[in-house]
Amino acid sequence: MGAYALILDLEDKIALVKRDNNFFLPGGGVENDETYEECLKRECSEELGYDIEIAKYIGKLSNYTKSIKHNEYLKLVGHFYIGKLLDRNNLKIEEDHELVWVPINEAAEIMQEEFQAHAIRKYIKQYKI
Repeated sequence: MGAYALILDLEDKIALVKRDNNFFLPGGGVENDETYEECLKRECSEELGYDIEIAKYIGKLSNYTKSIKHNEYLKLVGHFYIGKLLDRNNLKIEEDHELVWVPINEAAEIMQEEFQAHAIRKYIKQYKI
């Protein structure tokens, strides 16, 4: 289980994490007894180096993906939130994660994980961007 943020700027660009030429929504897996919101705040801090404000829960999605490391299929489950970047912090630890801003209407086409692409398309449809 994981939590992911859809963070937009004033120009309708969405914050994505670029890693090894792959694109993901900021976020990741729940650790120990974290809530989804605590997980999302921690992950955004580690990946982006920013604190975030969680504005709204928008839904839960899942999909299966093949793990290269384990050579088996895994079910990915994500809880998706609308978020807002706050202040930059000094807590970024994942140096191979780069924050990039992509026009939201183009973002779904470049996502590594289909359930994250679907969350972006759902957001566009629901909020009519």
